[in-house]
Amino acid sequence: MAIRTRKLLLVVLLIGALFYSPCPVFSSGLFFPRAVFTYATHPDLPLEKFVQGELGVLQPTYEGHAFYVAYRYLIGMGFDAEEQEAVLNVWNTWLGLEPTLSGPGRLAAHWYAARTSAPKVAVPPPITEVYRSIQAG
Repeated sequence: MAIRTRKLLLVVLLIGALFYSPCPVFSSGLFFPRAVFTYATHPDLPLEKFVQGELGVLQPTYEGHAFYVAYRYLIGMGFDAEEQEAVLNVWNTWLGLEPTLSGPGRLAAHWYAARTSAPKVAVPPPITEVYRSIQAG
């Protein structure tokens, strides 16, 4: 009887082992179901290179604004520095990235210029640091 029970248990375990299919387990990191080598709707990051004229391979699935930038460079017009920054700011807003800065505190400088031009308002002290750290404690 004990031998018969062992044989039955062995058969059940073998059948279970044959039909067992574990789900994939990853040891670490982020894994995507597909490899992403290029973006479908916009040029590869960083976008600064594309806006400066390093077009790379143009994908037919890019949005129209990417083709506009490529067209300007392909006909020899390109963009000056101010236009490049404007395009980058629009794209970064569209993609949810931070706006581009040409130098440290550039946005603070724009704010300070607008603040000092307001009529009937005292001139604020100049901004020396854009970021400050707070001591925990």
